[in-house]
Amino acid sequence: MKRRYLEIVIPIVVILFLCNSVNATDSSTFGSGNISIKITGVKKEVGDTIKISYGDPLEIEVNYPMSTSGYLDILDRDYYNEIIERFNLLEGSGIKKITLEAEDYKPATNFTIRVILNNGESYISEGKIIMAEFTEPDIQVNLQNFNDVIAKGDVVIVSGTITATEYTWTVFGPYDRSKFYVLAEDVYVGGDAEDVNPGETEQIVTSYDHEVELRVPTQVIIELCGGTAGRYSIKIWNSEYPDTVREIYFTISDVTVDLIIERDEISAGDKLVVNGTTNVAKTDSNFDDTSIGLNKVKIYVYGAEGQLLSSYTVNVDGNGTFSEGVTFSLSWDKDVEYKIVANVTTGNGYFAEDFEFIEVKSPEVRFEMDDLTYTRGEEIRFKGRSTLGAGSTVYIYEDDLDFLSPHSVTTYEGEQYVKALVGADGSWQTDRMRILETALPGQYTVRAVIFSPGTFSKLDEDSIRINIVKNELEVEIDKSVARPGDSIIINGSTTADVIFVFSSDDSVFQDITEKPDEKVYSTESTDMTIRPENGKFSKEIRVIDDADEGYYYIYLYAPPSSERIDTVEDPQKSFLITITSDGAEVNETTTPAPTPETGEESNVSVEKTPETPEIPPVQTVQEVTVSPKPVIAEQTKEVHKEEEEVQKTETERPVQDEMTIPKLRKMLPGFEMILALECFVAALILRRIF
Repeated sequence: MKRRYLEIVIPIVVILFLCNSVNATDSSTFGSGNISIKITGVKKEVGDTIKISYGDPLEIEVNYPMSTSGYLDILDRDYYNEIIERFNLLEGSGIKKITLEAEDYKPATNFTIRVILNNGESYISEGKIIMAEFTEPDIQVNLQNFNDVIAKGDVVIVSGTITATEYTWTVFGPYDRSKFYVLAEDVYVGGDAEDVNPGETEQIVTSYDHEVELRVPTQVIIELCGGTAGRYSIKIWNSEYPDTVREIYFTISDVTVDLIIERDEISAGDKLVVNGTTNVAKTDSNFDDTSIGLNKVKIYVYGAEGQLLSSYTVNVDGNGTFSEGVTFSLSWDKDVEYKIVANVTTGNGYFAEDFEFIEVKSPEVRFEMDDLTYTRGEEIRFKGRSTLGAGSTVYIYEDDLDFLSPHSVTTYEGEQYVKALVGADGSWQTDRMRILETALPGQYTVRAVIFSPGTFSKLDEDSIRINIVKNELEVEIDKSVARPGDSIIINGSTTADVIFVFSSDDSVFQDITEKPDEKVYSTESTDMTIRPENGKFSKEIRVIDDADEGYYYIYLYAPPSSERIDTVEDPQKSFLITITSDGAEVNETTTPAPTPETGEESNVSVEKTPETPEIPPVQTVQEVTVSPKPVIAEQTKEVHKEEEEVQKTETERPVQDEMTIPKLRKMLPGFEMILALECFVAALILRRIF
């Protein structure tokens, strides 16, 4: 049997250069009959072109009948199809995966991938040829610094990619290029770099991951290679393809700084925000050459006599800016000019500085209160504004009023102070406090003070006068005569937080207890309270169904305390309510409830009942007992004599049993005259006494 070989050649171009990764598709698989060849790890496919980066391993997968055996050859078409490498395709396997490493080929090598099979029964096998062609490497690099002006002492960084695995680089500019070998020793490169000998001006780097990175320290160019400030460039190319040059330009300059202060004057105790810009790289970044020192900004504050008062160390941000808050101590001189200096350095003697002047004024504090009148027991918060900086302290105090604040402090003089912290906008306010419920009504002077630290000498002070008053209470009722089962509506306004309600009898009004007899008693003794909303209140009071007829008081108290009632001092109102049955008169034996004994006038609203009850029978004129003011002895004797005569006359007057005033008017035509005479005598006695 004569063996025969048949090679079916299908030309497919495989261009090797870097592309974005995508999943392999059918164009990476070439088949004829029962043989297929697939190139895996494909970067990108365009039609019949498979793009693979040069330097990447070639991964090939062959699928063939399990009953056959043969070879997979990698041929170099540029050298008469010389076999670069041969792989066995074993019988019974049906699949073969191989990897051709990058060192086995080089750019511009044309490959033939060939499969030869023998099925064992005939000498005819199928084969495929895949041709590979190469394009020139593609280089993509950029300057990574914030801008192309690089301060002396910083690092220039260029990075990117190349589709080949080898690149060459050099630096052009105002320096001694014969010392490039010195520079190359201190430049970080991404990949394996060849040594550079004296006199050579470029370096070759092998990078199997296709990454390009160069970190060039400017201080080496300046200090070791005789460089100066000026325009430079970094050139990168592939030596096999000289036209692949990429060039990055940058400028090495002296360190610069610009100090920015947006105010001409500031108050002592305030904080000034100092800003600035510089061309140095971000502190402790890849562009900061830490081998010669960190990039830093030093801010100095000098007094009027040139003395250094404070200093700050500030980092540089990625965009070349810096910022710092400078506090002007309350203990420093006031109403003088200060000098602020910003010094920037990259290390190794590279620095720059700028300065500005600012006037420092004495601090000020002021009250800003919306209301200056408060009731006892009311919450209060003092507030105002100050030229002090945020977080500074304003001290509030008053000679007599105890604020009971948890933030009070005691000075060496024993004064009690309340602290208020100044906010970012210059405003300050104390915590909420409550005026004592026992505070005497009147005016109180409250002071806000700024102290010099550690000395408590006053740098500025402001004062206000606040008025402490009793709670206000205004009340009205819709009726003063009611029947059992009726409702009485109470409306009013007050400055108190709660109103307490009592009556003169706890068996008349629903849920209202009887007022205790004590002058001061607990609010727990009441069952009815009223809580105003926005200073207004309304309450329905119901007369119980079996309430007795008569006169009864309703008492309302507006104390500053929620725990105790002082019937003399606290604001109060009382109302006389007449309870009567339908169509019936009030029982004549019922007498009005006693008027409350308070230290202030009781507002009693009394209305006549529809049918005024008759006055009980008149027996004698009620004796008036008073405590006379001191008078001379003769006046006292005369008054006593007149009193004895009046009492004698009244004793001799016959008693009119069962006689009412209307009957007396009918029976005695001169009754009104007699009654008027008695009233005149009584008035005369009272006048003598008082």
